[in-house]
Amino acid sequence: MRIRLPEMAISEEDPFAGDCLERKDFAEALTSLVQAVDGGGVLTIEGEWGSGKTTFLRMWRETLIKEGFRTIYFSAWETDHSDAPLVSLLGEFESQIMPEGEGSGWKTRLYSAGEQLLKRGLPLAARAAAGGIISIDTAAEKALSESTESLTQKCVNQYSQEKTAIVSFREALESLSNQSDKPIVVLVDELDRCRPTYAVEMLERIKHLFGVNGVVFLLAIDREQLGHSIRSIYGSGMNPDGYLRRFIDLPCKLPDPDVKAFTKNIIVRFDLHSEIRLKSDYEFRSGHAGETESVLNIYFCAYKPALRIMEQIVGELAVIFATTKVNQGIVPIATSTLLFLRYLDRSLYHRFLSRKITAGTLISELRRDDTFAGILDGRHGQLIEIWLRAITYTGDSTSYDDLEEILKGDPDNERAKQMVGRLKDITFHLDYDTLEYLRKKLSFSEALIVRDDEEK
Repeated sequence: MRIRLPEMAISEEDPFAGDCLERKDFAEALTSLVQAVDGGGVLTIEGEWGSGKTTFLRMWRETLIKEGFRTIYFSAWETDHSDAPLVSLLGEFESQIMPEGEGSGWKTRLYSAGEQLLKRGLPLAARAAAGGIISIDTAAEKALSESTESLTQKCVNQYSQEKTAIVSFREALESLSNQSDKPIVVLVDELDRCRPTYAVEMLERIKHLFGVNGVVFLLAIDREQLGHSIRSIYGSGMNPDGYLRRFIDLPCKLPDPDVKAFTKNIIVRFDLHSEIRLKSDYEFRSGHAGETESVLNIYFCAYKPALRIMEQIVGELAVIFATTKVNQGIVPIATSTLLFLRYLDRSLYHRFLSRKITAGTLISELRRDDTFAGILDGRHGQLIEIWLRAITYTGDSTSYDDLEEILKGDPDNERAKQMVGRLKDITFHLDYDTLEYLRKKLSFSEALIVRDDEEK
């Protein structure tokens, strides 16, 4: 039983072999773009949290390596415990592309210039403009207590030394990039998850220190989340897009995925169809697996949740079925709908599970959402409504009283007649409190699985 899918294995021979999101064409276009860049630059691939940016970067990196590019993969979030992004970046340059045993020439100059920049940090004026967010070192604090003339001279001298160090650093870096006719490609992932101070300083270091010919940075970001970090540093009045334009030369949007292909892929990887065939209610097992996949596709295509949310919903459904006894029937369409309802409207979900509202009321509430109303009026809508009603049957409640009321006023209502007929057939076979059983299962799976959105 899988409760979380393992990290996807990336083939060196065919990196996009497992690409169910159909992003290979985008990767090929991006490779051509990077190769054609005259000089250096900073690009982005942008997508919401959970849209598959990290997997795409891993696949694309293998493609670049195969084509002879020197590449660096840098997870900013894993290094934001450091106070100096420059140290983190230099460490990745050394470990991923610098030849072993190289101890002179451009490498010595690069490290020497980097050391000077680390010792001195940012100019005093820049640190003052940062509103105290970037700390002033001990030497600067002492200088502040000296005379105005002495302090001014120290600032001028420090500025001159830092300017020289930046020039030396960039020259050394360009010397490294010139060793090949292909640019060095630095892939920076999860910058938007970092501490705001670290994320902003990383952007500034990339632009001011690493912006040289032959070095291309590609940042995988969620622009909205990174915007929150920028505002937390510079105030709510700051325009994040305007700020980012100072650093980003070309923004690119990660293509939207093929939702149906992705859903099919994760269902297969969780082996959900086998579990459904084995554990769903025996009287209605035929067709449940395919219908469940169709219903999930309908929800995912209509609401377009993040890929990780889709994976979590399918994963939790797999846990519920894997922990269900073979002789204890369970209804996958209703269970899938309830899992999606928890994502869509947690309050409505809990009100229904605690029997504070009836199935009829739930359906009415769902119809207030135009998107869900369209689902209920669509091809699988009647099936979804039937199973939501069926699971509330307890023996003393038919779960379709409101439908019979409709038929009293409109005896020719075909939809109501069909549902009542099907519900009578289904509830005849239900000999346990299905809703209570599902409530316990859903509570168990929710407690068992820590979702990424909660971790973040």
